[in-house]
Amino acid sequence: MDAIIFLKAIGNLLFAAILFLAIFITAGFSIVLNLLKEFSLAQLNKRTFSFKRK
Repeated sequence: MDAIIFLKAIGNLLFAAILFLAIFITAGFSIVLNLLKEFSLAQLNKRTFSFKRK
């Protein structure tokens, strides 16, 4: 009986670890995408300013 409870606890911990891993992966992916988007917008702004100066 104790072994079944122990296995259930291990299963719950594994499920929680996978869930947190998925949350961290999606959060990191969105942060990286936002940083890339901001970087590309900054590059576009620099290009338009350089064209306006000419």
